[in-house]
Amino acid sequence: MLFYYTKVQVNDLLTPHLLIEQVIYWLQHTKNKMKDLNYDDSLNYILKEEHKSLEIKDFNTKT
Repeated sequence: MLFYYTKVQVNDLLTPHLLIEQVIYWLQHTKNKMKDLNYDDSLNYILKEEHKSLEIKDFNTKT
């Protein structure tokens, strides 16, 4: 099992919406697509397929 976790600091140039948009675009165009991907623009999104899982979550934390 592979598990990837990324925590990214966003700002005025790299907004959460822009970052998610780029990830969704990549997931739609990679050879390893997630066929049921129908992202609804929320900051809390979960998709599980056979051997894949995608979770978008806004932790809204600053340190």
